[in-house]
Amino acid sequence: MRRIILIILVVILSGAGIFYFSYGGRENSGNSHFFAQLWNWGETNDEIQKGDINEEPDASPQPTQFSHEDGRYVNTTYGFSFALSSEYTARIASLGEDGEVLTFDAGGVKSFQIYVMPHDEPAINEERIRIDLPDLVMKHVRVGTLADTEALVFNSYDASLGDTYEVWFVRGGYLIQIMTYANNTETLNKILATWEFIGG
Repeated sequence: MRRIILIILVVILSGAGIFYFSYGGRENSGNSHFFAQLWNWGETNDEIQKGDINEEPDASPQPTQFSHEDGRYVNTTYGFSFALSSEYTARIASLGEDGEVLTFDAGGVKSFQIYVMPHDEPAINEERIRIDLPDLVMKHVRVGTLADTEALVFNSYDASLGDTYEVWFVRGGYLIQIMTYANNTETLNKILATWEFIGG
């Protein structure tokens, strides 16, 4: 069965917590819908990986494996790594079968997130997104390359959050959505320039 695209649109990072926002595909409810939830930053990485901040603690039976040391973030579960300074704190929030949100908190607009969800199609394109998510703002859409993988790059907008910058691509059976605030585009692009896929 073809999965519905579930898209985490943004994470607002602050000392108090993370709000994440998502839209569900039209096939799920007839219309895109919006919800928000507060994640508590007070947990350790191990606690978050085990799912202690979820209503169902064991929603992610195999916690994502990652390391962040010597100026590099390495995620062996999803097979990628990139340069990341020590000013960032890396965390994981499990959404159960809908995937995981990887957050990178630098205390403000320099923060960004990566949403990873299972995806059974080989690629993603603008036309498909506009069909599944007609209310999603997509501006300055272009096709780029992240390492050796084609990626869709665009700017979006949310009334509560302002302008955002997003990079989406499909790799290894996952739809991966990278997102930050629009005024952090240059910083994020410098990080993405160091992106490498690992483990085949």
